[in-house]
Amino acid sequence: MESKSMVWTSTTPTDARPPAVRTPLPSNSSRARTRFRTSRLKSPSAVLKITSLILALLGLLMGAVSYQGPWIGETGFCCSDYIAGSRTFAMVVDSCGAIYSLIWLGLFLFRVQMWMKMELGLGGIMALLLLIGGFLMAPYSTPDEWIIWMATVLGQWRLHQIRMRAASAAFCFLAALAFLADIVVKLRQRRALEARGTPPAVYLAAGSHLGKF
Repeated sequence: MESKSMVWTSTTPTDARPPAVRTPLPSNSSRARTRFRTSRLKSPSAVLKITSLILALLGLLMGAVSYQGPWIGETGFCCSDYIAGSRTFAMVVDSCGAIYSLIWLGLFLFRVQMWMKMELGLGGIMALLLLIGGFLMAPYSTPDEWIIWMATVLGQWRLHQIRMRAASAAFCFLAALAFLADIVVKLRQRRALEARGTPPAVYLAAGSHLGKF
């Protein structure tokens, strides 16, 4: 009996440790920093809001002058000869306005889905808007451009699924830059075809929305 009691008393201090022994995590730990960054990325910044609003209003203005609406390939053509004096300027401004109109609409829907307790998130809404934009742009684009646009949508949605909100936003920004770069290349090709005396009907037959002048 004495040996058993001695064994019991010898194991008691090692088995039952008080909870005060555990040290709390410091405030500057990696886990705290990750939690802080995640909470900041849940809502868009004020700079993005203001920039998107200004460029969206510019796109809406160009769309209102042409009596059609801020959609890619549909505006800037009627008003280019009267206001801008340059179809190139009208096309670039119209495309920038359309892209940032979608971004501003995405920010608005992001707030709405927060009020309605939905789980789409900003990345999911941007992927949905890119998908809608791809279908709206399909009649004015070549098949390879439409496939690239849809691949952008799938990549954006995948980044949203794995909770990489910063990478998702950067992906959208790079997709917009790639689209604008594609417009610049098309404008140069159009000028080269005009210099050769190619009629505008050839551009429209080729599937480019830049031929819709």
